Amino acid sequence: MLKTIDWVKKVLLDTLRIPSISPSGEKYGEIVEVYKSYLKEIGLKVEVHRVPQELVDKLCPPEAKGNPRFIVIGRVGDGKPIIHFNGHYDVVPGGSGWTVTDPFKPIELEGKIYGRGATDMKGGIAAALGAIRDSIETVEKAGGTLEIALVPDEEIGGETGTGYLLEAELVHPDYIIISEPSTLQRIYIGHKGVLWINVTVKGTAAHGSTPWLGVNAFEKMIYVAKAFIEEYKAIIERKKSKYNYELPEGAKPTINLGGVLKSIDKVNVVPDSVSFSIDRRLIIEEDVKNVKNEITKFIDKLKAKDPSLNIELNFTQESNPVFIGEDAEIVRIIKKASYEILGVEAKPIVCIGGLDMRYYVSKGFKNVVTYGPGVLKKAHSADEYVEIEDLSRAIEVYKHVISKILSIKS
Repeated sequence: MLKTIDWVKKVLLDTLRIPSISPSGEKYGEIVEVYKSYLKEIGLKVEVHRVPQELVDKLCPPEAKGNPRFIVIGRVGDGKPIIHFNGHYDVVPGGSGWTVTDPFKPIELEGKIYGRGATDMKGGIAAALGAIRDSIETVEKAGGTLEIALVPDEEIGGETGTGYLLEAELVHPDYIIISEPSTLQRIYIGHKGVLWINVTVKGTAAHGSTPWLGVNAFEKMIYVAKAFIEEYKAIIERKKSKYNYELPEGAKPTINLGGVLKSIDKVNVVPDSVSFSIDRRLIIEEDVKNVKNEITKFIDKLKAKDPSLNIELNFTQESNPVFIGEDAEIVRIIKKASYEILGVEAKPIVCIGGLDMRYYVSKGFKNVVTYGPGVLKKAHSADEYVEIEDLSRAIEVYKHVISKILSIKS
């Protein structure tokens, strides 16, 4: 029988070879079969749930091409408490710039495993599976349930992954650990909110040789964008959160303009419609409804200054900030376990990005954190890797957490 870390490395290498890329999802079925096999190998009961295709077609971008989405749930034990791990098996595209290996030809080299998804987050999944493998006997003796849910599409928002998992009430956990990379020295106890907006500025088309006969939407758009950069940004930068974020700059709301730009793509026509995107991130003290009102009022003020402005706002994605607090029982358990295993107490902080925690919190779950191994700066980048020693330490902390939770019950 393989040592736990050797088994975990095997799981990780096998799954890294599969390009389970979102949003296309072409290889989701293949990776689900691999995980299903490993879950059964260690004695878990396995369920595979297919997300309704009509929901996938509605929520996923066109690149999904009708490819099915699957949620895999592995369980061992019976009764309370239910200790639940969550991990997403989708990854971003391999990208360019790799020097150590190709994105989907993983290798072990000098204490690291390289491959797309090694940090984000197949490494975290493998570590959770290793901890479950080593804890089965403990669960059988103490009672309770250990389970893991492996989901798709976190990289495109998670509605057809963790969102569906909870909407369909496929799990009813008591303690939740999402093994996304936080580093083992930090526990994500919340994350910033997000509001994505498409701003469309309208004009009047005319021939490029007679621009005076039209109204140039591009020129109007520059005026609007400049106002967001110089005026609106100054407004939100006066706000500052009282909570601890993973980066000090993250304690303020942010705005990013122009990730998506669209025009008519015709050089000799006065553009009658130009649009740009806004990515607005919310600190814990804010909420989406108020920020929507804030931005709408800002646009109204611009229109009042220039009545010729014709602006349409389309809010394309939104989620409120999430914060469970340092006093949550799962936070206290992980802090103590990390100190006893690593010699350093993991620090509770707020993630500046978005996490699947929001789906659990929206359903009323209180004991949910994100805590897992990985090298944050390598997520989504070339030569992505996870350190094998980090996987080993994560396994031990997870096992300690499981043991502590079960001892509370007994």
